[in-house]
Amino acid sequence: MAIRTVGGVLLAAAILGFLAAGLALLGLPGARRFPLLTSGTGAVCSLLMFGLSWPGLEPDPSEFATGPCLSTAVLGSVALALLLRKWPGLLRGWPRRPVAGNLPGAPPPTNRTA
Repeated sequence: MAIRTVGGVLLAAAILGFLAAGLALLGLPGARRFPLLTSGTGAVCSLLMFGLSWPGLEPDPSEFATGPCLSTAVLGSVALALLLRKWPGLLRGWPRRPVAGNLPGAPPPTNRTA
């Protein structure tokens, strides 16, 4: 009974989280404020629900592997978006290429024109 109750709460939270994230993508003013929070909440609740109810999935658990894979992808996307929000220039110029004046053994740059 406890697994069913907790699973139902997790299912409801996952559905509401993903629904609010979808409404945020559509531009709904109230949902637009927290798209990463709602996406992350939906993905975490979905993964917890799958972890809790995985042994009881019928007829074959291999048919239900898409759900956790998609939830992991959403959670990874949320983490990447938060990382890029903290360090906006993280991917700019990646992979880093050395500038000609910064190469090891290169002479120091001069201001003379040829």
